[in-house]
Amino acid sequence: MKIFPKISIVLPVYNGACYLKDSIESICRQTHQDFELIIIDDCSIDSSGEISQSYLKTDPRISYYRNDENLKLPMSLNRGFSKAKGEFLTWTSCDNLYHPDALEKMLLILEQDKKIGMVYASMQVIDEKGQKKEFIPSGPKEHLIFRNVVGACFLYRKSVQESIGFYNSDLFLCEDYEYWLRMAERTKIFRMDDCLYQYRRHSESLSHKNEKEIIAKGIDVQKKYYPSFVKTRQQAAQFYTHLHARDI
Repeated sequence: MKIFPKISIVLPVYNGACYLKDSIESICRQTHQDFELIIIDDCSIDSSGEISQSYLKTDPRISYYRNDENLKLPMSLNRGFSKAKGEFLTWTSCDNLYHPDALEKMLLILEQDKKIGMVYASMQVIDEKGQKKEFIPSGPKEHLIFRNVVGACFLYRKSVQESIGFYNSDLFLCEDYEYWLRMAERTKIFRMDDCLYQYRRHSESLSHKNEKEIIAKGIDVQKKYYPSFVKTRQQAAQFYTHLHARDI
């Protein structure tokens, strides 16, 4: 009888050789060891493929797939999750790092309360050299319609994915935010105060290079989900003030 891993982690990478090894190592050092790591190489032309495949020889929990063409992040995520066997799912970026107990702590919350569909945690911003910068606390779920309070450290049930589907391939740069809103329509999400992640800001990151496009797409997503999350006149006034402030 085949035993599936408890957690599936998808790691998309595109020319991420500079930080990729550290990202993989942060997963391998987790206190919770019952996981699989699915690396999706989106046609990297650096040494990302070689770095990834070097782990296949020593860790059977790690698998590697290379896209035939550059699919970008949402479709790469969808390819990875289509192969996932775990009861719980997450994904991380090739330049970011988990704290050693991140999976253990998030999993504990989900196993203690079956009504929670996703848990998310706070994160520490670091620079290219790994030096700590600002701290980003996880935000209240009530603020999700105004901003991405979930951030980059999260864990959710595969049953939730089966209910809401995969990431929207038309929303590159905003695929995660739209997914959290879609998820929050259907299930309970839970905020953790614990800092369980290091989020690296650098000149080549998607968020740095595409800031204005991310804001514009985020506003479109917020307008779409407005009816599900804004129920009172006070909330509506706050929402339109928010949109005006974000207008670019």
